[in-house]
Amino acid sequence: MLKQATALAAVLSPLVILAAVVPASSSDSNVDLSDKYIITLKSSADMAAHIDHVQALQEAQTAQDSAVTFTGVKHQYNISDYQAYSGHFHPSVMAQLHSHADIDLIEPDTLMRAAAVVTQSDASSSLTLISHRGLSQDHKGYPYDSTAGQNMYAYVIDTGVDVGHKDFEGRAYNAHMVDKKAGFEDKAAHGTAVAGIIGSKTFGVAKKVKILSVKAMEEPTGPLSDTMAGFDWAVKDIIAHKRRQRSVINISLTGEHSASFNRAVGAAFRQGVTTVAAAGNDGKEVKESSPGSAPEAITVASTNLHRVRAKESNFGAGITIFAPGEEILSTAPGGESKPVSGTSMAAAHVTGIAVYVAGVKRFADPRSLKNIIVKLATPKVVGDVKGSPNLFAYNNGGSTVGLLTGEIPRPPRVIGGGQLP
Repeated sequence: MLKQATALAAVLSPLVILAAVVPASSSDSNVDLSDKYIITLKSSADMAAHIDHVQALQEAQTAQDSAVTFTGVKHQYNISDYQAYSGHFHPSVMAQLHSHADIDLIEPDTLMRAAAVVTQSDASSSLTLISHRGLSQDHKGYPYDSTAGQNMYAYVIDTGVDVGHKDFEGRAYNAHMVDKKAGFEDKAAHGTAVAGIIGSKTFGVAKKVKILSVKAMEEPTGPLSDTMAGFDWAVKDIIAHKRRQRSVINISLTGEHSASFNRAVGAAFRQGVTTVAAAGNDGKEVKESSPGSAPEAITVASTNLHRVRAKESNFGAGITIFAPGEEILSTAPGGESKPVSGTSMAAAHVTGIAVYVAGVKRFADPRSLKNIIVKLATPKVVGDVKGSPNLFAYNNGGSTVGLLTGEIPRPPRVIGGGQLP
């Protein structure tokens, strides 16, 4: 029914940030990532034996030099043929690991950072944009399937979600937190906004989806290794509950290129798990960021409400699709609503479309789902794409026509859009 409504030398790697547009911070984070690394093993390595060996090296070094405490292995990642770990290691231990036969890649752990979610007083609804091909003033409201997202799951790896917000109607759950000492509260207000665009009653694309909050950060700052731990947990939970065809992971976090994170996204893809990633807000080529540069991700760039690329949005051939990301009204902690901006919000729109489409028809694998989202998109309406595919996200007008068969009608030629107001 339709309703209207890389190398050790890279220690100085740039920071990873939330993919919402945030004001620059004048103070540095208190999180110390000195001597902390993400280490990827060869697929042929015996991970358990290797971890035992590393811990033994660490303990031996600690016995010799107890002046500084090195905690050793903190997280382990194991998705399909991707296996890695992260932790805090003595320099002498790292010197031995750097030439170890088991190791394929060593990267420094980096820092996630966000000052605050931007608020703007003139926010408008973006749902009309993704449910109509053109920008005509005659297009009113948001046509959508009233069952959109039903029996589907969106895993939101972020700063937490205010699951008690009335607009989630009891469909949001605290599923996991990486730091067991932290509570589930969304202090940064970022994850709640992302979840609201995916599936809240008022602001959501898929208004029946279940939201599973995977909290990777307690404050607006936190290590990349923790976000990877949240991702690893989500993939395993999806597989354990046999939800491959009924789940989508949303990562509205972004940072400098990380081969480790990209490989994890690729491994999840091969296991049948779909990942939607924000492109990032650096105004640069998306190939320089992660996880948006992972070829297997559905990578989303941002536009304003006139379908012109947001000036902060990353761009390039690695983009999959554009979606609204400026002046978007969504849920906020405490039962509130606030306007937000950034590729975080663009990614959330596409995650909502993905769970809607996958709920209509169970696609065989993430590639098939990605292809149908691309096929549905409205072409050649985005301005200033800077080498990105000129595709704008579309929910099929709320119709199931073509979704069951995969025979999507060719989009009509659209006049308007992509123009500065």
